[in-house]
Amino acid sequence: MDSKLLEEKDPSLSFDADNLESVSEKGRGLVIIKEIMDNVTYTSKQGKNCLSMTKKLDFKSVVKK
Repeated sequence: MDSKLLEEKDPSLSFDADNLESVSEKGRGLVIIKEIMDNVTYTSKQGKNCLSMTKKLDFKSVVKK
């Protein structure tokens, strides 16, 4: 099964990934993202924030023959 990685890097993106209950109503999409994606990581290094999401996709079942 193939997987795709999407990364969003934004200096203004900031939240406590370990405490999603503290996220404001505007950021609650993060809870949905964590439920839908196979792997979600959030890192912050040197003022740069990165949200990485991976989803496993079965392209063979999507492509019609």
